[in-house]
Order: sequence, then structure tokens, then C-alpha cells
Amino acid sequence: MPVFSHLLLVLIGAHAMHDWGADTQRSFKGCVPPGICTPPPARYSRIVGGIEPGQQWNSDGGFCGAFSVQHAALGFGAWISQDLVRKANRFSPGPHNMHGNPTEGYEVMPSNVVDTARGLKLAYEEWDYTQPRPQATAYKAWLKRHLVRGHPIVWFPICKGDSHQPYPGSCPLGGAVDHVEPMWGIFSNHSFDDETVYDDDWILHASDQDYLPYFRTLNSLPDSTRMEGNCLHAGSGFGKNEMYPCFDEDITYGLAVLGLNITGKTFPTYLSTSGAVSEPQIRSGERPSQLTGAVTVTGLTGGSRYTIYRYDGTDTLPTSTASMAGYAHSHTFMATATHYVYTDPNIFLSSSAVYYVTTPAAASPHPTPLRATAIPKVPGLGLPLVSLGTGSGMHADVAAATELWVKVGGTAIDTAYVYGDEDAIAEGLANAGVPASSMYITTKIPCSTYADAKAHIASNLKDLKVSVVNLTLIHNPRCQGAASVSATWRALEEAKAAGQSVEIGVSNFVESDFETLKRTATVWPPVLNQCSMSVGYHDDATIKYCNSNKITYMSYSPLCGGPNGSSCQHGSVMDIPVVQQISKVHNVSSAQIALKWIVQQGIPLATAVANEQYAREDLDLWSWGDLSADEMKKLADAKLG
Repeated sequence: MPVFSHLLLVLIGAHAMHDWGADTQRSFKGCVPPGICTPPPARYSRIVGGIEPGQQWNSDGGFCGAFSVQHAALGFGAWISQDLVRKANRFSPGPHNMHGNPTEGYEVMPSNVVDTARGLKLAYEEWDYTQPRPQATAYKAWLKRHLVRGHPIVWFPICKGDSHQPYPGSCPLGGAVDHVEPMWGIFSNHSFDDETVYDDDWILHASDQDYLPYFRTLNSLPDSTRMEGNCLHAGSGFGKNEMYPCFDEDITYGLAVLGLNITGKTFPTYLSTSGAVSEPQIRSGERPSQLTGAVTVTGLTGGSRYTIYRYDGTDTLPTSTASMAGYAHSHTFMATATHYVYTDPNIFLSSSAVYYVTTPAAASPHPTPLRATAIPKVPGLGLPLVSLGTGSGMHADVAAATELWVKVGGTAIDTAYVYGDEDAIAEGLANAGVPASSMYITTKIPCSTYADAKAHIASNLKDLKVSVVNLTLIHNPRCQGAASVSATWRALEEAKAAGQSVEIGVSNFVESDFETLKRTATVWPPVLNQCSMSVGYHDDATIKYCNSNKITYMSYSPLCGGPNGSSCQHGSVMDIPVVQQISKVHNVSSAQIALKWIVQQGIPLATAVANEQYAREDLDLWSWGDLSADEMKKLADAKLG
């Protein structure tokens, strides 16, 4: 088992879902009683592949729900960062009394777990919590029915010593919940054709707070909120009660994950990766790690050919095997047995979402590439109007995305210190056989102390394997602790003077942020302000301010929209009816119309691309003419949602 390491985080809120801080620091030294960590003897067993015990993120109320959904998805070939799991429910209708916000998403609770699954394109069945009470007997039967079919469960137990008082409105009909865990295995001495729940039926679950599996009899799971029955002898408090929880016998909640939400013929596929054990906490400043996936496909016929498709990003996953376009990588093989194991040579970042889908080899034609054309530049700045943006989480393999971008004609890349992908960009450029000096590279550093800002600048250059970049930005004006915008800007001014960055600018600034910076700045104005901008979401006041002060305004998340659009579910802009209508008039994609509306205003943009077809589309914004004044106005007036 891996050695446990952790951050000391602050426990937030009276109803935090099992995050823990310095006052609850502990070490894990083995199985926590009365939990049992060895599998029971049984004639029959079924364990969903890819899932393993691990450590949830312990911040912002605790990511136990995100961890549980993440692990259930592994059983069907998907890796989804805990960050992106939460962000999948950011448009849920509420109430939103749990930790979270409309930008970063919310804790996964019974009230939004279905919205989370839908946002991640998972097929599911939700436990019917409206049925007569007490629900314990029916719930156990429901658990067994799904587990024997290989469907992992996201369940919502109560824990000894906790309040059993969830956030208001988070538990429909007033049930009790303290924690969320994945359940992914079942053991029995009785045939799985028999759906009766027996005393010797066992389940496998994880605590989310240590690295051991826990085995329980199904009949030991229910208890009252007094916890004086099956959980009478459970440990109390963090590091104990997660290992032996119970569910409320009166009313409870759960979600069975049935697979990916794709129609058509696919084969059972699960994903194993080291990220499942301990994912770097990017929301606390840790840099994402590079992961390798081992894909296992079952249910095969020897002598038949199959293709494993990899999709980088939830929005690229197709809804039907009738068209498998949009994949980032594919691997075709001939089966020699009923199962096949494939180690993907293309790494992906822990902060991303990656889906593997297996179909018969003849199921999917390759997409037809589109033609790319020359890319205009911002006058006086030399920045191409279209950059590859690497920070959305769509690029599981940034090196491969960079190489692809260069090969289809892209000449600008937008990255940042916090993305942790500069070394991958350098690798991709090397693989493409082009020098970094031939690319326009924009990077960013977080609001920092002066010393930290200098270190971040040096780190960016080192990882990119360059001595100078074209543009460095302050990533965000929101600072923590001793960090300040003025100190960060001073470091950037010195970097410009030293020839480490040709130009310097900012990101996510509004007028008040500029006026504050102006009071201490020596270099003024910043050459560029990069902000979320799309059809349906544009901060016209800040755009006007930038224009009047000769500050280039740049768009990120141009196909998503919303405040900090990179956090939302990509593709929402393409769903706007007027975008779709205009795309038909010009015989181009909805994405091209949305991007054209931005660049036709002379505004540069950074966009993520999942495959060659999308890359060529995003660069092909000038060969088919301009939008009419009426079309530009309709797009300017369009609304998201």
C-alpha cells in the first residue's frame, strides 16, 4: 500500500462532509476496528475493476462525494478529477447550502448526485427514497441487485459521533447523511441469480480516508440515527467512523452507476491508474500529476477485432457508437481471449477527464479533417488570434495536444504555472520538431509574494526549456496571505526588464483591479487582460475599459461561457439556438461560429482542442468569410442556458 501523506486543512462549516484539519491529524496504521479488511470466504464474488481505496480531498467541506463518483466511473473506463466531478453539478437547481459556489461546483449530496452523474455523461439509477419507510430491507436488496451486475454504488451513510444533520435541503424528504463512499464488490455463498439478501452476503466499500478495503455483511449496514444497533461499537470521530458507517434505516440515498451514457454496442471497459489512490489537490495549490492508464476490456470473442477510443474531456464523449468522432487516441487490436489489457502510452493529467470506450473495430469511421488557414495576429503585440489553451482539463495528454496543435498549423500556446504542464508543452514542441522560439507562448503566475513570484517565473522558464516567453500574466487578482498584486507585478516588471518576458499583462482583472494596480505600477498599462468571454457571456464594462486604456482584451473558455468559464461543462455555447442556426447558414460547425464572433471583433482567444478535427476547425475561422452585422448582433445578444 502507498504511504499516506496529507495537507493540514481547515475544517470549514458545521456540517462539513468529512474534511479534517490539524486538530484531527492522524496516521493510518492498519485496519480500523471493528472494520474488517480481508475478504470473506465465499463461493461467489464480483468486484468492479479499476476501483481501489484511496484518499479524498479534505477541503471545502470534504470531497467524499466527488471521490466516490470518481471511483465509480473508473469501473467503466473513465478518469475524472475530483475537481471536475464537483464542477459537473455547478448548474444544478439547488438549494445550494453545501460547500461550493456557481464557479467551482458543489459538494456531491443526495440533492445533486443525479445532476453530477448527468454532467459527467454517466448512466445511472437513483435509489427511490420516496418509497415507504423504513427502507432498510428494500435498500439492501437494491444494493445487492446492482452489485451482482457489476454496478458500483455511491452511498450516503451516517457515521458514529457525527451530527447526522445534513445541509438544509441537501437530503430530500429529510433523511440523515454524514459521509459519501464508493461500494464496488459483493461476496456470497449463494448464486447471484438469487436476489435474496442472506446473512453471509458481504459488500466491499472504501472509507475515503485510508488506503484499505473494508468488508461488511449487507445486514450489518442499516441502523437508526441513534446508532445503537449495527454501529453500536463503531469508532467515533475522524479516522474511525468512516471505516464502519451505517445507513439510516428509515430513509436513505444512493446512486448506482450503470456505465457511460452511450447508446450502441460497447464492451465492458475499466481503467486502473495510480491517481485513484491519491490525486494531487489542485484546489489547494498542488500541481497535477501525469498519470498512465491501464485499460482492461472484457466480454471479447477470440479472433475478433476491437477498437479502444480515448476521449479527452467530457464534452468530446459521443452519445452513440454510430459516430465515434472526437476521440484523441485510438488503439485497434485482435482479441485472443475473452479479455484484453492495454497500457495507454499517452499520459494524461490528474486534473483532467478521460474516457475509454471499446467497440467492434468496424463501428467508427475516422473523422474527416478540415482545412486550416493562416492566423491573423493582434497588431503591435504579435499574438495570433487563436491560441491553444491548456488549462481547461480537456487535455489529458498536453504533450500530444501540443504536438497536434503545431502539426495542424497552430503557432500560439497559452499555459500557466498552476496548470503544471509546461514540461509537457516543451515535450510536445520537441516531438513536433519545432523550436519554442517559433511559437507565441503565454504563461501566468499566481498572485504571490515578490520572492514567490520570482520563483514562479523561473520555474515556468525552466519547465518550458526557454530563456524567454512572449507574455506573462498575473493569473488572478485574488491574493491570499502575504501575497499581493503589487509585489507580483514588480516581479513581472523585473522579468520584462531582464528579458525573461517580452510583455507582461494580467488575467481576470476588472476596472477596480486595474485602478489599484495603477497606483504602484512602473510599467503601465498591462498589454493584455485575459478573461472568460463567449457568446452568451461577456463583461462589456471591462472590455470597454480595456479598449479605452489600450489593453488588449483576450478570451478564455470561448466555447463555454459563464464567470470563469473553464469551470463549466464545455459545449454550452454550442447549444445556443442562434449559434446553431448561423452555423447552418455558413455550413460550418457551431464552435466555429462561436469563435468567429470573438476574433471578428479583433479579440484573441485561447481554446482547448480534443482532436485533429476540432483543432483544424478552431484554426479555420477565415476561409469561409465574415459574419454579417446582423449575425454579430444576434450573437452579442444571445444568452446562455
